[in-house]
Amino acid sequence: MRTDGVVQWRPGTAEPPSAQRSESPYDPEARYSIKRGRAWLGYKLHLTETCDPALPHLITHVQVTAACVQDIDALPAVHQALERKVLLPTRHLVDSGYVSGSLMAQSLKDFAVELIGPPRASSSWQQQDPHAFKINEFVIHWDEHFAVCPRGHRSSKWQTGRSKQGLPTTTISFRSGLCNRCPEKTRCTQSTRRGRSFTVQDQAGYEALGHMRSQQETDAWKVMYHRRAGIEGTIAVAVRAYQARTARYRGEAKVRVQGMATAASINLERVFAWWLERPRATTRTARFARLPLSA
Repeated sequence: MRTDGVVQWRPGTAEPPSAQRSESPYDPEARYSIKRGRAWLGYKLHLTETCDPALPHLITHVQVTAACVQDIDALPAVHQALERKVLLPTRHLVDSGYVSGSLMAQSLKDFAVELIGPPRASSSWQQQDPHAFKINEFVIHWDEHFAVCPRGHRSSKWQTGRSKQGLPTTTISFRSGLCNRCPEKTRCTQSTRRGRSFTVQDQAGYEALGHMRSQQETDAWKVMYHRRAGIEGTIAVAVRAYQARTARYRGEAKVRVQGMATAASINLERVFAWWLERPRATTRTARFARLPLSA
């Protein structure tokens, strides 16, 4: 392994994380990643484009990262680059991979950008059970460092920490004796030794996440977020027409140049179509859906 530019023996037998592991002698910067069962070696390409309905949709920034870098970690650099180019949007529509409460609060504070996207659903059984007590049913007193459960009981432990991504978190716990005596215990926790415990982000992130989850159920939010469908079409064009998933060069800097050339080609084509007043293509209807149905 390499530490501060010096090659050293790797301690232990476990493999280093993907970010530190060199995968190819031909491209030392390439990294391994897997997403939805699809594995690849190389990089990630992040595209940002405008979505004004009256103007051509143009790509305003191209961001290339190692394949193992999470989307949520790449977004701050995108905002910094857009700020330098004086192209920061007031609203940035993203998919769930770029959404966290802390990042939404930080984007609004640092860049005055409202980050909009569907938060990832919680994997806890309480969130899946319609009868269970959800985290948003607990009243959190941030200044006093305690929470109150739906049955009116007060938490016994408040512990701050950091997530794997380095974001501030707070873990709130209730006494096991208190939870064991509660008649609603089966709606709250399945543990026989511990009371209910849950981890949330900092106050700003927690409130931003709760606000986004409440807004995404409204019709107005769904209409607004529908604009983001355009970037999926842009990615499809970049992949199918310009082979964006095939790196022609080695090294992150050269791959980014390839991405910028691809973006420039797409922009030129769209500006030319807009100048000729050529209407945008609509979403294709599948052949099976076009079949006439008999009464």
